[in-house]
Amino acid sequence: MFFAESVVAVLEVKTELSVTEIDRILKHCRKVKERKRQVFGLYWAEPADPTTGPSERVPYYVISFNSSKNAMEIMTILKERSSQDGLSEDEQKALYPDGIFTLNPQHGTVVLKELGLHKLRTDLRLPPFYGGEIQNNALCALWFTLMAQAESVRFLNFPNNTYVGRLFPKP
Repeated sequence: MFFAESVVAVLEVKTELSVTEIDRILKHCRKVKERKRQVFGLYWAEPADPTTGPSERVPYYVISFNSSKNAMEIMTILKERSSQDGLSEDEQKALYPDGIFTLNPQHGTVVLKELGLHKLRTDLRLPPFYGGEIQNNALCALWFTLMAQAESVRFLNFPNNTYVGRLFPKP
Protein backbone atom coordinates (compact mmCIF):
# COMPACT_ATOMS: atom_id res chain seq x y z
CA MET A 1 0.00 0.00 0.00
CA PHE A 2 1.40 3.38 -1.04
CA PHE A 3 0.21 6.96 -0.93
CA ALA A 4 -0.63 8.12 -4.46
CA GLU A 5 1.63 11.13 -3.85
CA SER A 6 4.68 8.85 -3.49
CA VAL A 7 4.07 6.83 -6.66
CA VAL A 8 6.09 8.00 -9.65
CA ALA A 9 4.17 5.80 -12.10
CA VAL A 10 2.31 2.51 -12.47
CA LEU A 11 3.82 0.13 -15.02
CA GLU A 12 1.77 -2.67 -16.52
CA VAL A 13 3.90 -5.22 -18.37
CA LYS A 14 2.44 -7.49 -21.04
CA THR A 15 4.07 -10.19 -23.15
CA GLU A 16 1.80 -9.54 -26.14
CA LEU A 17 -0.35 -6.46 -26.73
CA SER A 18 -3.63 -7.47 -28.36
CA VAL A 19 -7.06 -5.86 -28.62
CA THR A 20 -8.26 -8.01 -25.71
CA GLU A 21 -5.30 -6.89 -23.61
CA ILE A 22 -5.95 -3.24 -24.49
CA ASP A 23 -9.51 -3.62 -23.17
CA ARG A 24 -8.16 -5.12 -19.92
CA ILE A 25 -5.57 -2.37 -19.65
CA LEU A 26 -8.20 0.36 -20.06
CA LYS A 27 -10.34 -1.20 -17.33
CA HIS A 28 -7.41 -1.48 -14.89
CA CYS A 29 -6.06 1.95 -15.78
CA ARG A 30 -9.42 3.58 -15.07
CA LYS A 31 -9.38 2.12 -11.54
CA VAL A 32 -5.90 3.55 -10.92
CA LYS A 33 -6.74 6.92 -12.48
CA GLU A 34 -9.86 7.35 -10.33
CA ARG A 35 -7.59 8.06 -7.37
CA LYS A 36 -6.25 11.59 -7.25
CA ARG A 37 -3.09 12.84 -5.62
CA GLN A 38 -3.51 15.49 -2.95
CA VAL A 39 -0.66 17.72 -4.03
CA PHE A 40 -1.13 20.71 -1.67
CA GLY A 41 1.13 22.91 -3.81
CA LEU A 42 4.12 20.59 -3.41
CA TYR A 43 4.86 20.24 -7.11
CA TRP A 44 6.54 22.81 -9.29
CA ALA A 45 5.93 23.18 -12.98
CA GLU A 46 7.63 25.38 -15.52
CA PRO A 47 5.73 28.70 -15.48
CA ALA A 48 5.46 28.72 -19.29
CA ASP A 49 3.96 25.20 -19.35
CA PRO A 50 2.02 24.07 -16.25
CA THR A 51 1.60 20.59 -17.73
CA THR A 52 5.31 19.91 -17.06
CA GLY A 53 4.57 19.26 -13.39
CA PRO A 54 3.20 15.94 -12.21
CA SER A 55 -0.47 15.31 -12.77
CA GLU A 56 -2.93 14.94 -9.94
CA ARG A 57 -3.52 11.40 -11.21
CA VAL A 58 -0.88 8.68 -11.01
CA PRO A 59 0.83 8.20 -14.40
CA TYR A 60 0.10 4.82 -15.98
CA TYR A 61 2.33 3.22 -18.61
CA VAL A 62 1.99 -0.05 -20.52
CA ILE A 63 5.04 -1.97 -21.67
CA SER A 64 4.72 -4.94 -24.03
CA PHE A 65 7.44 -7.08 -25.50
CA ASN A 66 5.51 -7.70 -28.69
CA SER A 67 2.39 -6.40 -30.41
CA SER A 68 0.39 -7.28 -33.48
CA LYS A 69 -0.65 -3.60 -33.67
CA ASN A 70 1.38 -0.62 -34.80
CA ALA A 71 1.14 2.88 -33.27
CA MET A 72 -1.64 4.11 -35.58
CA GLU A 73 -3.71 0.97 -34.94
CA ILE A 74 -3.28 1.35 -31.16
CA MET A 75 -4.35 5.00 -31.31
CA THR A 76 -7.37 4.05 -33.46
CA ILE A 77 -8.41 1.40 -30.91
CA LEU A 78 -8.10 3.94 -28.07
CA LYS A 79 -10.18 6.46 -30.03
CA GLU A 80 -12.85 3.82 -30.79
CA ARG A 81 -13.02 2.77 -27.13
CA SER A 82 -13.33 6.38 -26.00
CA SER A 83 -16.20 7.03 -28.40
CA GLN A 84 -17.95 3.86 -27.18
CA ASP A 85 -17.54 5.10 -23.62
CA GLY A 86 -18.57 8.63 -24.61
CA LEU A 87 -15.30 10.15 -23.36
CA SER A 88 -14.18 13.63 -24.34
CA GLU A 89 -10.53 14.34 -25.13
CA ASP A 90 -10.02 15.72 -21.60
CA GLU A 91 -11.57 12.58 -20.09
CA GLN A 92 -9.28 10.45 -22.25
CA LYS A 93 -6.30 12.36 -20.88
CA ALA A 94 -7.58 11.78 -17.36
CA LEU A 95 -8.55 8.10 -17.55
CA TYR A 96 -6.43 6.46 -20.27
CA PRO A 97 -2.81 5.24 -20.10
CA ASP A 98 -0.19 7.95 -20.41
CA GLY A 99 1.94 5.81 -22.69
CA ILE A 100 2.16 2.45 -24.42
CA PHE A 101 5.56 1.05 -25.44
CA THR A 102 6.31 -2.06 -27.50
CA LEU A 103 9.93 -3.04 -27.00
CA ASN A 104 10.34 -5.46 -29.93
CA PRO A 105 13.52 -4.23 -31.70
CA GLN A 106 12.18 -5.02 -35.19
CA HIS A 107 8.99 -2.97 -34.80
CA GLY A 108 9.14 -0.94 -31.62
CA THR A 109 6.15 1.29 -31.00
CA VAL A 110 5.53 4.31 -28.80
CA VAL A 111 2.11 5.88 -28.19
CA LEU A 112 2.03 8.75 -25.70
CA LYS A 113 -0.70 10.96 -24.35
CA GLU A 114 -0.17 14.60 -25.19
CA LEU A 115 1.31 15.87 -21.92
CA GLY A 116 3.98 18.44 -21.15
CA LEU A 117 6.36 15.75 -19.87
CA HIS A 118 6.21 13.94 -23.21
CA LYS A 119 8.38 16.06 -25.48
CA LEU A 120 8.64 13.47 -28.30
CA ARG A 121 6.65 14.42 -31.40
CA THR A 122 6.03 12.53 -34.62
CA ASP A 123 3.70 12.90 -37.60
CA LEU A 124 1.23 10.31 -36.24
CA ARG A 125 -1.52 12.15 -34.41
CA LEU A 126 -4.90 10.99 -33.16
CA PRO A 127 -6.03 13.29 -30.30
CA PRO A 128 -5.07 13.21 -27.53
CA PHE A 129 -2.41 10.66 -28.54
CA TYR A 130 0.63 10.74 -30.79
CA GLY A 131 3.43 8.33 -31.50
CA GLY A 132 5.09 6.17 -34.06
CA GLU A 133 7.30 3.25 -34.88
CA ILE A 134 10.80 3.56 -33.46
CA GLN A 135 12.82 0.44 -34.16
CA ASN A 136 15.50 -0.30 -31.55
CA ASN A 137 14.66 2.87 -29.60
CA ALA A 138 11.40 2.14 -27.75
CA LEU A 139 13.33 1.14 -24.61
CA CYS A 140 15.25 4.42 -24.72
CA ALA A 141 12.00 6.40 -25.13
CA LEU A 142 10.51 4.50 -22.18
CA TRP A 143 13.57 5.27 -20.04
CA PHE A 144 13.47 9.00 -20.80
CA THR A 145 9.71 9.14 -20.21
CA LEU A 146 9.98 7.49 -16.80
CA MET A 147 12.94 9.67 -15.80
CA ALA A 148 10.88 12.76 -16.68
CA GLN A 149 8.11 11.47 -14.40
CA ALA A 150 10.58 10.76 -11.58
CA GLU A 151 12.14 14.21 -11.94
CA SER A 152 8.72 15.83 -11.78
CA VAL A 153 8.09 14.31 -8.33
CA ARG A 154 10.61 16.62 -6.71
CA PHE A 155 9.61 16.21 -3.09
CA LEU A 156 11.25 12.76 -3.05
CA ASN A 157 14.72 14.26 -3.58
CA PHE A 158 15.79 15.28 -0.06
CA PRO A 159 14.51 14.38 3.43
CA ASN A 160 13.89 18.04 4.31
CA ASN A 161 11.65 18.36 1.24
CA THR A 162 9.50 15.30 1.83
CA TYR A 163 5.76 15.30 1.52
CA VAL A 164 5.25 14.81 5.26
CA GLY A 165 7.76 17.57 6.04
CA ARG A 166 5.81 19.97 3.87
CA LEU A 167 2.49 19.02 5.42
CA PHE A 168 3.73 19.18 9.00
CA PRO A 169 6.53 21.74 9.20
CA LYS A 170 8.62 21.93 12.34
CA PRO A 171 7.69 24.87 14.55
